[in-house]
Amino acid sequence: MLAYLDTIIAFAVIMLGFSLLITLLNQMISAFLGYRGSNLRWGVETMLTTLDPNLAARARDIANHVLTDPIVSDSVFAKFTANVPVFGKLIQRWKLASAISPDTLIRTLTKVSRDMRANPAFPATIPTAIEGLLGQIDPETARKLKMIYDAFEPPAAVPPATAADPVNYAVQVDDLLKQLGNSVQQSVGKIEAWFNIAMNRVSQRFSMQIRIWTIVFAFLLAFGIQLDSFSLFNQLLGNPALRERVMNQSGAMLAEAEAILGTQTGGQAGGTSEPTTAPQVLADKMKFLIETDVKKETEAKPELLGAIPSFKTLAEAETWLRNGLKPEVPVKRADDLATKYRGYVIAGLREKAKDVTDILQKTGLELVPGNRKLADLKHPVTFFFNDFKGGVKNFLGVLLTAGLLALGAPFWFNALKTLTNLRPMVATRQDQQKKDAA
Repeated sequence: MLAYLDTIIAFAVIMLGFSLLITLLNQMISAFLGYRGSNLRWGVETMLTTLDPNLAARARDIANHVLTDPIVSDSVFAKFTANVPVFGKLIQRWKLASAISPDTLIRTLTKVSRDMRANPAFPATIPTAIEGLLGQIDPETARKLKMIYDAFEPPAAVPPATAADPVNYAVQVDDLLKQLGNSVQQSVGKIEAWFNIAMNRVSQRFSMQIRIWTIVFAFLLAFGIQLDSFSLFNQLLGNPALRERVMNQSGAMLAEAEAILGTQTGGQAGGTSEPTTAPQVLADKMKFLIETDVKKETEAKPELLGAIPSFKTLAEAETWLRNGLKPEVPVKRADDLATKYRGYVIAGLREKAKDVTDILQKTGLELVPGNRKLADLKHPVTFFFNDFKGGVKNFLGVLLTAGLLALGAPFWFNALKTLTNLRPMVATRQDQQKKDAA
Protein backbone atom coordinates (compact mmCIF):
# COMPACT_ATOMS: atom_id res chain seq x y z
CA MET A 1 0.00 0.00 0.00
CA LEU A 2 2.84 2.38 0.85
CA ALA A 3 4.30 1.91 -2.63
CA TYR A 4 1.06 3.11 -4.22
CA LEU A 5 0.86 6.12 -1.87
CA ASP A 6 4.48 7.02 -2.65
CA THR A 7 3.71 6.77 -6.35
CA ILE A 8 0.75 9.11 -5.97
CA ILE A 9 2.91 11.57 -3.99
CA ALA A 10 5.62 11.48 -6.66
CA PHE A 11 2.99 11.98 -9.36
CA ALA A 12 1.60 14.99 -7.45
CA VAL A 13 5.12 16.49 -7.26
CA ILE A 14 5.38 16.40 -11.07
CA MET A 15 1.87 17.81 -11.55
CA LEU A 16 2.53 20.61 -9.05
CA GLY A 17 5.78 21.51 -10.79
CA PHE A 18 4.15 21.91 -14.20
CA SER A 19 1.13 23.67 -12.67
CA LEU A 20 3.45 26.23 -11.07
CA LEU A 21 5.05 26.91 -14.46
CA ILE A 22 1.55 27.52 -15.85
CA THR A 23 0.76 29.84 -12.91
CA LEU A 24 3.90 31.90 -13.62
CA LEU A 25 2.88 32.16 -17.28
CA ASN A 26 -0.57 33.31 -16.16
CA GLN A 27 0.95 36.02 -13.98
CA MET A 28 3.12 37.27 -16.83
CA ILE A 29 0.18 37.26 -19.25
CA SER A 30 -2.00 39.12 -16.72
CA ALA A 31 0.63 41.83 -16.24
CA PHE A 32 1.38 42.13 -19.98
CA LEU A 33 -2.26 42.40 -21.06
CA GLY A 34 -3.27 44.61 -18.13
CA TYR A 35 -6.14 42.32 -17.15
CA ARG A 36 -6.79 43.90 -13.76
CA GLY A 37 -7.13 47.41 -15.15
CA SER A 38 -9.13 46.38 -18.21
CA ASN A 39 -11.57 44.36 -16.08
CA LEU A 40 -11.99 47.24 -13.65
CA ARG A 41 -12.77 49.51 -16.62
CA TRP A 42 -15.34 46.98 -17.82
CA GLY A 43 -16.92 46.97 -14.35
CA VAL A 44 -17.18 50.77 -14.13
CA GLU A 45 -18.48 50.95 -17.72
CA THR A 46 -21.10 48.25 -17.11
CA MET A 47 -22.23 49.84 -13.84
CA LEU A 48 -22.70 53.27 -15.45
CA THR A 49 -24.60 51.77 -18.39
CA THR A 50 -26.85 49.77 -16.05
CA LEU A 51 -27.65 52.72 -13.80
CA ASP A 52 -28.28 55.17 -16.65
CA PRO A 53 -28.72 53.83 -20.22
CA ASN A 54 -28.24 57.41 -21.47
CA LEU A 55 -24.55 57.04 -20.57
CA ALA A 56 -24.07 53.86 -22.65
CA ALA A 57 -22.54 55.63 -25.66
CA ARG A 58 -19.92 57.38 -23.52
CA ALA A 59 -19.53 54.89 -20.66
CA ARG A 60 -16.17 53.62 -21.97
CA ASP A 61 -14.82 57.19 -22.26
CA ILE A 62 -16.01 58.01 -18.75
CA ALA A 63 -14.44 54.84 -17.33
CA ASN A 64 -11.16 55.63 -19.12
CA HIS A 65 -11.13 59.17 -17.72
CA VAL A 66 -11.79 57.90 -14.20
CA LEU A 67 -9.21 55.10 -14.18
CA THR A 68 -6.43 57.06 -15.92
CA ASP A 69 -6.77 60.12 -13.71
CA PRO A 70 -3.29 60.73 -12.20
CA ILE A 71 -4.76 60.73 -8.69
CA VAL A 72 -6.47 57.35 -9.23
CA SER A 73 -4.13 55.41 -11.52
CA ASP A 74 -1.22 53.59 -9.91
CA SER A 75 0.41 52.94 -13.29
CA VAL A 76 3.74 54.40 -14.42
CA PHE A 77 2.05 54.98 -17.80
CA ALA A 78 -0.76 57.15 -16.38
CA LYS A 79 0.74 60.36 -17.80
CA PHE A 80 1.91 58.79 -21.05
CA THR A 81 0.22 60.61 -23.95
CA ALA A 82 2.23 59.60 -27.02
CA ASN A 83 0.44 57.47 -29.63
CA VAL A 84 2.45 54.31 -30.24
CA PRO A 85 1.30 52.47 -33.43
CA VAL A 86 1.87 48.86 -32.34
CA PHE A 87 1.56 48.97 -28.54
CA GLY A 88 -0.96 51.82 -28.34
CA LYS A 89 -3.88 49.69 -27.09
CA LEU A 90 -1.67 47.83 -24.63
CA ILE A 91 -0.35 51.10 -23.20
CA GLN A 92 -3.94 52.30 -22.79
CA ARG A 93 -4.58 49.17 -20.72
CA TRP A 94 -1.38 49.70 -18.71
CA LYS A 95 -2.49 53.25 -17.86
CA LEU A 96 -5.64 52.03 -16.10
CA ALA A 97 -5.86 51.82 -12.32
CA SER A 98 -6.11 48.28 -10.98
CA ALA A 99 -8.21 49.17 -7.93
CA ILE A 100 -10.54 51.95 -6.78
CA SER A 101 -12.67 52.64 -3.71
CA PRO A 102 -16.30 53.82 -3.89
CA ASP A 103 -15.43 57.21 -2.36
CA THR A 104 -12.63 57.73 -4.88
CA LEU A 105 -14.96 56.73 -7.72
CA ILE A 106 -17.56 59.31 -6.63
CA ARG A 107 -15.00 62.10 -6.31
CA THR A 108 -13.36 61.26 -9.62
CA LEU A 109 -16.72 61.09 -11.42
CA THR A 110 -17.46 64.57 -10.08
CA LYS A 111 -14.13 65.81 -11.44
CA VAL A 112 -14.64 64.05 -14.79
CA SER A 113 -18.10 65.63 -15.06
CA ARG A 114 -16.60 69.11 -14.61
CA ASP A 115 -13.84 68.39 -17.15
CA MET A 116 -16.35 67.11 -19.72
CA ARG A 117 -18.59 70.14 -19.23
CA ALA A 118 -15.60 72.36 -20.09
CA ASN A 119 -14.68 70.22 -23.12
CA PRO A 120 -16.75 71.01 -26.26
CA ALA A 121 -16.02 67.52 -27.63
CA PHE A 122 -18.55 66.13 -25.14
CA PRO A 123 -22.27 66.94 -25.38
CA ALA A 124 -23.70 68.73 -22.36
CA THR A 125 -26.08 65.83 -21.73
CA ILE A 126 -23.22 63.57 -20.57
CA PRO A 127 -22.01 65.63 -17.57
CA THR A 128 -25.64 66.38 -16.75
CA ALA A 129 -26.41 62.64 -16.68
CA ILE A 130 -23.34 61.95 -14.50
CA GLU A 131 -24.34 64.66 -12.02
CA GLY A 132 -27.90 63.38 -11.96
CA LEU A 133 -26.64 59.84 -11.24
CA LEU A 134 -24.38 61.07 -8.44
CA GLY A 135 -27.36 62.79 -6.84
CA GLN A 136 -29.61 59.74 -6.81
CA ILE A 137 -30.23 58.07 -3.47
CA ASP A 138 -30.13 54.31 -3.13
CA PRO A 139 -33.73 52.97 -3.41
CA GLU A 140 -33.10 50.53 -0.57
CA THR A 141 -32.03 53.38 1.71
CA ALA A 142 -35.13 55.35 0.63
CA ARG A 143 -37.32 52.34 1.45
CA LYS A 144 -35.88 52.11 4.97
CA LEU A 145 -36.29 55.84 5.47
CA LYS A 146 -39.95 55.44 4.60
CA MET A 147 -40.22 52.61 7.11
CA ILE A 148 -38.82 54.92 9.80
CA TYR A 149 -41.29 57.62 8.85
CA ASP A 150 -44.20 55.16 8.90
CA ALA A 151 -43.06 53.84 12.29
CA PHE A 152 -43.61 57.28 13.77
CA GLU A 153 -47.18 57.33 12.41
CA PRO A 154 -49.18 54.63 14.26
CA PRO A 155 -52.00 53.16 12.14
CA ALA A 156 -55.46 54.61 12.71
CA ALA A 157 -56.79 51.13 13.44
CA VAL A 158 -54.63 50.81 16.57
CA PRO A 159 -56.58 51.60 19.76
CA PRO A 160 -55.36 54.72 21.53
CA ALA A 161 -54.23 52.76 24.57
CA THR A 162 -52.02 50.51 22.45
CA ALA A 163 -50.66 53.43 20.41
CA ALA A 164 -49.77 55.20 23.61
CA ASP A 165 -47.96 52.15 24.96
CA PRO A 166 -44.31 53.09 24.41
CA VAL A 167 -42.68 49.68 24.90
CA ASN A 168 -43.21 47.79 21.63
CA TYR A 169 -43.30 51.04 19.71
CA ALA A 170 -39.88 52.11 21.03
CA VAL A 171 -38.35 48.69 20.33
CA GLN A 172 -39.64 48.76 16.77
CA VAL A 173 -38.24 52.25 16.16
CA ASP A 174 -34.91 51.33 17.76
CA ASP A 175 -34.53 48.29 15.48
CA LEU A 176 -35.38 50.33 12.42
CA LEU A 177 -32.89 53.05 13.40
CA LYS A 178 -30.13 50.45 13.72
CA GLN A 179 -30.99 49.01 10.29
CA LEU A 180 -30.98 52.49 8.83
CA GLY A 181 -27.64 53.30 10.42
CA ASN A 182 -26.06 50.16 8.99
CA SER A 183 -27.56 50.86 5.58
CA VAL A 184 -26.34 54.47 5.57
CA GLN A 185 -22.82 53.37 6.51
CA GLN A 186 -22.71 50.84 3.68
CA SER A 187 -24.53 52.66 0.88
CA VAL A 188 -26.20 56.02 0.61
CA GLY A 189 -25.97 56.89 -3.06
CA LYS A 190 -27.10 54.70 -5.91
CA ILE A 191 -23.54 54.28 -7.20
CA GLU A 192 -22.19 53.20 -3.80
CA ALA A 193 -25.02 50.66 -3.55
CA TRP A 194 -24.07 49.08 -6.86
CA PHE A 195 -20.31 49.34 -6.36
CA ASN A 196 -19.74 46.07 -4.48
CA ILE A 197 -21.95 44.17 -6.93
CA ALA A 198 -19.93 45.51 -9.84
CA MET A 199 -16.58 44.74 -8.16
CA ASN A 200 -17.67 41.16 -7.46
CA ARG A 201 -18.44 40.75 -11.15
CA VAL A 202 -15.04 42.26 -12.01
CA SER A 203 -13.31 39.73 -9.75
CA GLN A 204 -15.27 36.84 -11.28
CA ARG A 205 -14.49 38.02 -14.81
CA PHE A 206 -10.78 38.35 -14.05
CA SER A 207 -10.66 34.88 -12.47
CA MET A 208 -12.47 33.40 -15.49
CA GLN A 209 -9.96 34.93 -17.92
CA ILE A 210 -7.04 33.51 -15.94
CA ARG A 211 -8.85 30.16 -15.75
CA ILE A 212 -9.14 30.09 -19.54
CA TRP A 213 -5.40 30.78 -19.87
CA THR A 214 -4.72 27.97 -17.38
CA ILE A 215 -6.66 25.51 -19.53
CA VAL A 216 -4.97 26.72 -22.74
CA PHE A 217 -1.48 26.43 -21.25
CA ALA A 218 -2.32 23.03 -19.74
CA PHE A 219 -3.26 21.59 -23.13
CA LEU A 220 -0.31 23.23 -24.90
CA LEU A 221 2.12 21.90 -22.31
CA ALA A 222 0.70 18.37 -22.13
CA PHE A 223 0.51 17.91 -25.90
CA GLY A 224 3.70 19.87 -26.54
CA ILE A 225 5.89 17.53 -24.50
CA GLN A 226 3.62 14.48 -24.89
CA LEU A 227 3.34 13.98 -21.12
CA ASP A 228 1.33 10.75 -20.70
CA SER A 229 -0.16 10.30 -17.21
CA PHE A 230 -0.55 6.52 -17.62
CA SER A 231 3.08 6.09 -18.68
CA LEU A 232 4.34 8.45 -15.96
CA PHE A 233 2.41 6.65 -13.21
CA ASN A 234 3.60 3.20 -14.35
CA GLN A 235 7.18 4.47 -14.57
CA LEU A 236 7.04 5.75 -10.98
CA LEU A 237 5.31 2.60 -9.67
CA GLY A 238 7.81 0.23 -11.30
CA ASN A 239 10.99 2.08 -10.33
CA PRO A 240 11.42 2.50 -6.52
CA ALA A 241 14.70 4.43 -6.87
CA LEU A 242 13.16 6.91 -9.29
CA ARG A 243 10.08 7.21 -7.11
CA GLU A 244 12.23 8.04 -4.08
CA ARG A 245 14.19 10.68 -5.99
CA VAL A 246 10.98 12.40 -7.01
CA MET A 247 9.57 12.22 -3.48
CA ASN A 248 12.76 13.78 -2.10
CA GLN A 249 11.89 16.92 -4.10
CA SER A 250 8.44 17.27 -2.54
CA GLY A 251 9.64 19.61 0.22
CA ALA A 252 11.41 21.91 -2.23
CA MET A 253 8.40 21.91 -4.54
CA LEU A 254 6.02 22.80 -1.70
CA ALA A 255 8.32 25.66 -0.68
CA GLU A 256 8.31 27.01 -4.24
CA ALA A 257 4.52 26.72 -4.34
CA GLU A 258 4.15 28.77 -1.15
CA ALA A 259 6.47 31.45 -2.58
CA ILE A 260 4.60 31.61 -5.90
CA LEU A 261 0.99 31.16 -4.77
CA GLY A 262 1.04 32.98 -1.45
CA THR A 263 -2.48 33.31 -0.03
CA GLN A 264 -3.90 31.19 -2.87
CA THR A 265 -2.77 28.13 -0.92
CA GLY A 266 -5.14 28.85 1.95
CA GLY A 267 -7.19 25.73 1.58
CA GLN A 268 -9.00 26.53 -1.65
CA ALA A 269 -8.64 23.63 -4.02
CA GLY A 270 -9.19 23.53 -7.70
CA GLY A 271 -7.57 26.84 -8.46
CA THR A 272 -10.68 28.72 -7.41
CA SER A 273 -8.93 31.52 -5.53
CA GLU A 274 -8.04 34.71 -7.30
CA PRO A 275 -4.61 34.59 -8.94
CA THR A 276 -1.88 36.95 -7.70
CA THR A 277 1.67 37.88 -8.58
CA ALA A 278 4.08 35.75 -6.53
CA PRO A 279 4.10 37.47 -3.09
CA GLN A 280 7.66 36.42 -2.26
CA VAL A 281 8.93 37.81 -5.57
CA LEU A 282 7.13 41.12 -4.93
CA ALA A 283 8.60 41.45 -1.43
CA ASP A 284 12.13 40.29 -2.37
CA LYS A 285 12.37 42.60 -5.37
CA MET A 286 11.03 45.56 -3.38
CA LYS A 287 13.76 44.98 -0.81
CA PHE A 288 16.34 44.74 -3.61
CA LEU A 289 15.07 47.99 -5.19
CA ILE A 290 15.23 49.89 -1.88
CA GLU A 291 18.74 48.63 -1.17
CA THR A 292 20.19 49.30 -4.62
CA ASP A 293 18.21 52.12 -6.29
CA VAL A 294 16.49 54.28 -3.66
CA LYS A 295 18.52 57.10 -2.06
CA LYS A 296 17.59 56.48 1.54
CA GLU A 297 18.57 59.86 2.99
CA THR A 298 16.89 62.09 0.40
CA GLU A 299 14.12 59.97 -1.18
CA ALA A 300 12.72 57.50 1.35
CA LYS A 301 10.22 58.10 4.13
CA PRO A 302 10.88 56.09 7.33
CA GLU A 303 8.09 53.61 6.51
CA LEU A 304 9.81 52.71 3.23
CA LEU A 305 12.88 51.61 5.18
CA GLY A 306 10.91 49.52 7.66
CA ALA A 307 9.36 46.08 7.33
CA ILE A 308 8.09 45.30 3.83
CA PRO A 309 4.43 44.18 3.87
CA SER A 310 3.03 41.21 1.99
CA PHE A 311 1.81 42.41 -1.41
CA LYS A 312 -0.90 40.65 -3.37
CA THR A 313 -0.46 42.41 -6.70
CA LEU A 314 2.22 44.32 -8.58
CA ALA A 315 0.05 47.46 -8.58
CA GLU A 316 -0.37 47.25 -4.80
CA ALA A 317 3.42 47.06 -4.40
CA GLU A 318 4.00 50.01 -6.75
CA THR A 319 1.46 52.11 -4.83
CA TRP A 320 3.23 51.32 -1.55
CA LEU A 321 6.53 52.33 -3.15
CA ARG A 322 5.16 55.68 -4.35
CA ASN A 323 3.57 56.43 -0.99
CA GLY A 324 6.90 55.70 0.70
CA LEU A 325 8.79 58.30 -1.32
CA LYS A 326 9.18 61.83 0.05
CA PRO A 327 6.95 64.56 -1.46
CA GLU A 328 9.95 66.36 -2.95
CA VAL A 329 10.88 63.36 -5.10
CA PRO A 330 10.10 64.35 -8.74
CA VAL A 331 7.32 62.46 -10.50
CA LYS A 332 9.72 61.30 -13.22
CA ARG A 333 12.06 59.83 -10.60
CA ALA A 334 9.15 57.98 -8.97
CA ASP A 335 8.11 56.67 -12.39
CA ASP A 336 11.67 55.48 -13.06
CA LEU A 337 11.79 53.61 -9.75
CA ALA A 338 8.41 51.99 -10.43
CA THR A 339 9.55 50.95 -13.92
CA LYS A 340 12.75 49.45 -12.49
CA TYR A 341 10.73 47.58 -9.90
CA ARG A 342 8.41 46.17 -12.55
CA GLY A 343 11.47 44.92 -14.47
CA TYR A 344 12.89 43.32 -11.32
CA VAL A 345 9.56 41.52 -10.69
CA ILE A 346 9.42 40.14 -14.26
CA ALA A 347 12.99 38.90 -13.86
CA GLY A 348 12.03 37.39 -10.49
CA LEU A 349 9.15 35.45 -12.05
CA ARG A 350 11.55 34.05 -14.64
CA GLU A 351 13.92 33.06 -11.84
CA LYS A 352 11.08 31.24 -10.09
CA ALA A 353 10.27 29.38 -13.30
CA LYS A 354 13.91 28.31 -13.53
CA ASP A 355 13.86 27.15 -9.90
CA VAL A 356 10.80 24.97 -10.56
CA THR A 357 12.39 23.58 -13.74
CA ASP A 358 15.58 22.74 -11.82
CA ILE A 359 13.57 20.81 -9.21
CA LEU A 360 11.83 18.83 -11.97
CA GLN A 361 15.18 18.03 -13.58
CA LYS A 362 16.57 16.77 -10.26
CA THR A 363 13.91 14.05 -10.21
CA GLY A 364 15.74 12.24 -13.03
CA LEU A 365 12.56 11.76 -15.07
CA GLU A 366 12.67 12.27 -18.81
CA LEU A 367 9.78 14.68 -18.84
CA VAL A 368 10.46 15.98 -22.35
CA PRO A 369 11.13 13.19 -24.88
CA GLY A 370 14.33 13.61 -26.85
CA ASN A 371 12.46 13.73 -30.14
CA ARG A 372 10.55 16.89 -29.13
CA LYS A 373 12.19 19.95 -30.70
CA LEU A 374 10.84 23.51 -30.74
CA ALA A 375 11.89 23.80 -34.39
CA ASP A 376 9.13 21.29 -35.23
CA LEU A 377 6.54 23.89 -34.21
CA LYS A 378 6.54 25.10 -37.80
CA HIS A 379 4.25 22.10 -38.35
CA PRO A 380 1.89 22.56 -35.36
CA VAL A 381 -0.62 19.83 -36.28
CA THR A 382 2.13 17.24 -36.55
CA PHE A 383 3.89 18.55 -33.46
CA PHE A 384 0.85 18.37 -31.19
CA PHE A 385 -1.34 15.58 -32.54
CA ASN A 386 0.45 13.14 -34.88
CA ASP A 387 3.17 11.81 -32.62
CA PHE A 388 1.36 9.34 -30.35
CA LYS A 389 3.48 6.20 -30.55
CA GLY A 390 1.27 4.38 -28.07
CA GLY A 391 -1.87 4.89 -30.09
CA VAL A 392 -5.20 5.72 -28.50
CA LYS A 393 -3.98 4.94 -24.97
CA ASN A 394 -1.07 7.36 -25.36
CA PHE A 395 -3.43 10.07 -26.66
CA LEU A 396 -5.85 9.54 -23.76
CA GLY A 397 -2.93 9.66 -21.30
CA VAL A 398 -1.79 13.04 -22.66
CA LEU A 399 -5.39 14.28 -22.66
CA LEU A 400 -5.71 13.19 -19.02
CA THR A 401 -2.52 15.11 -18.18
CA ALA A 402 -3.98 18.25 -19.73
CA GLY A 403 -7.13 17.86 -17.67
CA LEU A 404 -5.17 17.30 -14.46
CA LEU A 405 -2.96 20.35 -15.06
CA ALA A 406 -6.07 22.44 -15.73
CA LEU A 407 -7.11 21.83 -12.10
CA GLY A 408 -4.56 24.50 -11.18
CA ALA A 409 -1.54 24.77 -8.90
CA PRO A 410 -3.56 25.42 -5.68
CA PHE A 411 -5.29 22.06 -6.14
CA TRP A 412 -2.00 20.18 -6.51
CA PHE A 413 -0.41 22.12 -3.65
CA ASN A 414 -3.22 21.10 -1.29
CA ALA A 415 -3.18 17.52 -2.61
CA LEU A 416 0.59 17.12 -2.17
CA LYS A 417 0.52 18.69 1.29
CA THR A 418 -2.29 16.36 2.40
CA LEU A 419 -0.57 13.28 0.98
CA THR A 420 2.81 14.08 2.59
CA ASN A 421 1.08 14.57 5.95
CA LEU A 422 -0.77 11.27 5.49
CA ARG A 423 2.33 9.21 4.62
CA PRO A 424 3.82 8.89 8.17
CA MET A 425 0.51 7.56 9.50
CA VAL A 426 0.26 4.98 6.69
CA ALA A 427 3.90 3.95 7.17
CA THR A 428 3.39 3.52 10.94
CA ARG A 429 0.25 1.45 10.39
CA GLN A 430 2.00 -0.75 7.84
CA ASP A 431 4.93 -1.36 10.21
CA GLN A 432 2.50 -2.26 12.98
CA GLN A 433 0.71 -4.74 10.72
CA LYS A 434 4.05 -6.39 9.88
CA LYS A 435 4.91 -6.71 13.58
CA ASP A 436 1.49 -8.19 14.32
CA ALA A 437 1.87 -10.68 11.47
CA ALA A 438 5.30 -11.74 12.75
